[in-house]
Amino acid sequence: MKYYFKLVFILILLVQFSHALETKKIDVKIGVLAKRGIAKALDKWEPTAKYLNNYYPQYNFKIIPMGFDDIPLLVSNSLVDFVIVNSGIYINLAVKYNVNRIATLKNHLKSNTDVTKFGSVIFVKSDSIINTLNDIENKNVAAVHETSFGGWIMAKREIIDANIEIKDFKRLAFLNTHDNVVKSVLNDESDVGIVRTDTLERMESEKRIDINNIKILNKKVYKDFPFLSSSRLYSEWPIAKLEHTNSKIAKDVALALMHMNSNSLAAQASKTNGWTIPENYNNVDDILKILHISPYEKYGEINIKLVVLQYWKSVVLFSILFLSLLFVIYYIFKLNKKLESERFRLAKNEEEFRSTFEQSGIGIVYINFEGYFIRINQQFCKIVKSSSIEIEKLNFSDFIYPEDLAKVTQAISFLKNSVENKIELKIRLNSKSDDIIWIVITLSKVVQNDDVNYIVATILDISDIKKLEAKIEFEKHQKEIILDIAGDGILGLDKDAKHTFVNVTASKLLGWDVEDMIGKDSHVMWHHTYPNGDDFPSAECPITAVLNNGITHRGHNETFWKKDGIPLKVNFISTPIKENDDVVGSVVIFSESDPMLGRID
Repeated sequence: MKYYFKLVFILILLVQFSHALETKKIDVKIGVLAKRGIAKALDKWEPTAKYLNNYYPQYNFKIIPMGFDDIPLLVSNSLVDFVIVNSGIYINLAVKYNVNRIATLKNHLKSNTDVTKFGSVIFVKSDSIINTLNDIENKNVAAVHETSFGGWIMAKREIIDANIEIKDFKRLAFLNTHDNVVKSVLNDESDVGIVRTDTLERMESEKRIDINNIKILNKKVYKDFPFLSSSRLYSEWPIAKLEHTNSKIAKDVALALMHMNSNSLAAQASKTNGWTIPENYNNVDDILKILHISPYEKYGEINIKLVVLQYWKSVVLFSILFLSLLFVIYYIFKLNKKLESERFRLAKNEEEFRSTFEQSGIGIVYINFEGYFIRINQQFCKIVKSSSIEIEKLNFSDFIYPEDLAKVTQAISFLKNSVENKIELKIRLNSKSDDIIWIVITLSKVVQNDDVNYIVATILDISDIKKLEAKIEFEKHQKEIILDIAGDGILGLDKDAKHTFVNVTASKLLGWDVEDMIGKDSHVMWHHTYPNGDDFPSAECPITAVLNNGITHRGHNETFWKKDGIPLKVNFISTPIKENDDVVGSVVIFSESDPMLGRID
C-alpha cells in the first residue's frame, strides 16, 4: 500500500511538470490573406504552422485568415505577429506600420523552377468577341479587390498604359476572391476577369475549370516563368514581422522557413517550393507611386507656393493686383478641392472601417471613462446575448462579473493616467441569460490632441477553454481527495451518484472489475435491494442522500450486493466532496462487517 501511494505521488508530480512545460509555450499568430476564402487559406497554410510548431516546440504557431478589409484592424491593433500578404499590401503596411519582410515565398505548380515573381492575368471566355485591351471599354469587368496586387493593381497599370480609362468600363466589380472572379466570367456574369498569375492553372489542376475555355488578353511570355500572364512581373508574397514582434522569434521563423524542403507537407499544401531570402520590392513600390495607391496617394503632388517662389521672375511681368487675385482664386480652389477629396477619403475609410468593425470575429466596443458605450459591434452583442439597443441603455460595468469589476476599473484608471497604451486582462462577463462568460479583453486608449478621449476594448470569448480547464482541474482534485482518504473499499461518486473512482479493494469486495464500474450508477449496481428482497428506491438511499444534503453519513451492518447477487454486510462512511460550499460528489469508504470489531468510526 505504501508503494502504491508513492507511485501515485510521482505520477502527479510528472503530470504537473509536463503541464508547466506546456504552459510555457509562446503563442505566435500568423495572419494570412485569404485570397480564395477562409477555408482554402486554412487548408493551404495550417501545415506551415504545424511545420513551425515541430521545428520550434517552444512556440505555438496559429494561422489567422484575413479578409482584405480585416488587415488594417488586425495589424494596427497588434492582433497578429506576422503577416503573409500580397506585395502591394506589404508595402502599404511597411510604410504605415513599420512592418518588415523576413522571407519571400517560392511559387510552384508543375514547373521545377522556383518562381519568386508573379503578375496579373486579364482574361475572357474563349468564344468572346473581345480580343485586345482596347475591346474592354464599355464592358463588365470583375477584379478581386482594390488592394489585390495581382487581382487588380498590376492589371490596372497595363490598362492605363493602353490609354484606357477605368471610368470607361460599363461596370467594375470587386468580388473579394480570385475563384469568384473566374466563376463570374465563365458564368457570363462578367465580360472580363482579372486574377493573379497561377490562379487559372491551380483551378485547372483542381479540375474546377478547363483552361481551354479561357482566352488571355495582352498575353506576355517570360523566360523561366511557367504561368499565363498579361502584365509585368513583380516580387512574390513576403512573410513580414510586425513592429511589436520579438526579433528572436522573427529570426527563428525566417530560419525555419529557409530550411523548408520543397517535398515537405507544408510546401506541398501551400503549393510552393518553400521560402527564400527577401526579394527586392522596389518594383512594387514604384507601381504604387505611379498609380497613386496607398500609401502614396499624394505622391508627386506639386506645391504651388514653392513653384511661384522659385519662378517669381517669370510672373513679375504681370501686375501685382492680377497676380494677387489669381493666387487667391487658385488657393481657394485648391483648398476646396483638397477638402472635397479629404471628405471623400474619410467617408470611404469610414465605410471600410464600419464593414470591418461589424464583421469582425472579435467583440469590439468603444467606451468612455465612465463606462458608457460609444460604439458596439455585432460580435459583442452575440457574446453577451443582448441587442445593441439593450446594451446602449446600460453601462459596461453592468456586464462585468462583480468580483472582476475592481480589476477592470483599476486598469482603465491606470490607462488614463499612465504612458501605457494597452492592457490585457482575463475576466468574466455576465450575459443577458446570467451565463458567466470568460473573456480575454484588451483595453487600448485613444489619444486625440494630447487628451485621452475613450477606450477601445477588443473581447475574445474563451469560455470553452475555461470550461475545459475547470473540468480537468475538478477531475484532478477529486482523485487527489479520494487517494488521500484511507480505508478499505473506496468509491468516488459524482453528483449523479455515478462512479468516478473505484479502488482495488472495493472492486474485489463487490465482485466487479474497476473498468465495469466507472461511469455506472452506484445505487443500481450494489445498493438496489433491501435485505428482505424488496426494491430499495434511490430516493431513500442514505449513501446518495449525502449528495443532496452534504452531511456525512455512517452506516453499520448495511447490505451491499455483489455482482453475483450475494449480499455483503458492511460498515460504511459516505462523505461529501465540496467546492466553494457546493457538493460536487462524495467518497464512500466501506469494509465487511465484523461483529467483533464493531462499526467504522
